Amino acid sequence: MIPYIEVLKWNEQKTALNAFALVEPSEFWAEISYYELGEFQIYAPATIGNLAALQKGNFAKIPQKGYLWVILSVQYEFNADGARMISAKGYEAKCVLSKRIIRDPLELPADLSDALELILSQNLGAAAIPARQINGLSWAWNGLDGKETEAQATRGNLWDFTKNLLKLHKVGSVAKLQDGEILFATVNGQDKSERVLFSQSLDNLISATYYTSDEQRKTNCQIVSSFNEQETQGGTARTVSHDYVAYYPAEDQGASGIDRDELYLQSNLSTKVKDDQGVETEIAPDSAQFVAMQQAEGAAALAEKQTVTEFNGDIDLANSQYEFDVDFGIGDLVRITDEYFGYTAKARVTKYTFKQDASGYGEEAEYGNE
Repeated sequence: MIPYIEVLKWNEQKTALNAFALVEPSEFWAEISYYELGEFQIYAPATIGNLAALQKGNFAKIPQKGYLWVILSVQYEFNADGARMISAKGYEAKCVLSKRIIRDPLELPADLSDALELILSQNLGAAAIPARQINGLSWAWNGLDGKETEAQATRGNLWDFTKNLLKLHKVGSVAKLQDGEILFATVNGQDKSERVLFSQSLDNLISATYYTSDEQRKTNCQIVSSFNEQETQGGTARTVSHDYVAYYPAEDQGASGIDRDELYLQSNLSTKVKDDQGVETEIAPDSAQFVAMQQAEGAAALAEKQTVTEFNGDIDLANSQYEFDVDFGIGDLVRITDEYFGYTAKARVTKYTFKQDASGYGEEAEYGNE
């Protein structure tokens, strides 16, 4: 059981988070998600203290856990029985990345951690103008050694681009409280399927659902970059539209025949990019470098269009020999076995939920394909 939720708020300068209240919930759930944004909701009596604590922009934390959620909406309720309640909802604190856009196309370093450092620094860190900086935020690139990318950070939402770039490498992220700041940290899940097993025969799997679908699956991507360019013919200047086409995988590679599913992608790449010093350069759209960037964009698009395989299970944590964040954590690979339907597979822990309601306290995990 979790007797209370800690509530934190910014100091006056918005450079550090300070704990200032405890809320005893009637109900709550708090999710952490490997790839996406986990949701949070707390439902509590509308006491004077709870009304003051559960305000938009404040943060919530479970005691003895580092994970951090931000409150984004609040609702007050009064019913016929005379009960007054307050409900507060929000997301994992890593949603602060969604407050920024990638302002200028950036040519990314090959090293993935260096690429992420550049993206965040330029758009909400020290290299951004003061008005765009978030001073109470830090980041750490865990588990990215040896991972490389060849991409361009295109204009768009910072969280969406960062999430998709990490997902392409099967890397996730979490938000934690560290030294009074929001720590945005990458997580590279480890394969623990040989020693973390969930099945009916082990009496630690209450229920399991297996689902697989090829409805959205795509195997090959054509990436088209369109530009208006100036040409001179017969002494007359005119604007002509040109398309530069690339493929991922190569057009004669990947799936073939009936197994081939093709995707068209209108590229968001720019030929004018800035480096870490803010110096703008021009990339030729028919160069090998630009083609490689198009292919990376196509690979990211295909990563969103793969076979959907989901393992959803309720784990008996009360009687299980495994403990979350000790034996396995968010993003780790575990083994799921259903003896009746006869399947065994590795599954990634994609979401973990802490919850408390009228039936008591519990924890649940959601699994996805590797």
